[in-house]
Amino acid sequence: MELVQGDKVLEWLIDGTGATVDTTAQAIGLIDDSGKLVAASAYSGYNGQSVVVHQRIVGRVNRTYWHAVFEYPFIDLDAKCLIGLVHSDNTEALRLNDHLGFKREALLKGVAPDGNDMIIFTMWKDDCRMLKWGRNGQKRENASGTELCETGRTAITI
Repeated sequence: MELVQGDKVLEWLIDGTGATVDTTAQAIGLIDDSGKLVAASAYSGYNGQSVVVHQRIVGRVNRTYWHAVFEYPFIDLDAKCLIGLVHSDNTEALRLNDHLGFKREALLKGVAPDGNDMIIFTMWKDDCRMLKWGRNGQKRENASGTELCETGRTAITI
């Protein structure tokens, strides 16, 4: 499995989710051993404090992918909060966001394109478990310190 980035990752995410994402959004993806995209996260609307994340996952993902998903907004951008908007009928995404440690912040009634509800999720930098544990499984001493971020995270552009 390998991290990838670029326009094709963003296109794959948009095609599979129908998300309205600015084409200038930054996207991180994961390809499996056969070269097929199995996950993507795109980031848009960064305002100095928060950034919105959009995700599509269709296969197994590894720890390296999850670290990249959270290190980009919290370490590279130094955002304080990551925001996600999930359709209330998307039980897999709801379960995944809960599992990753996102908190349900608000329910927006009837705002989805199909008239259903959407749920706003937030993840605060200080609450992010991926920043508290290194890729090697060892606990970091300071969850918010840039100096503790492993360098060498690379992604191939596709």
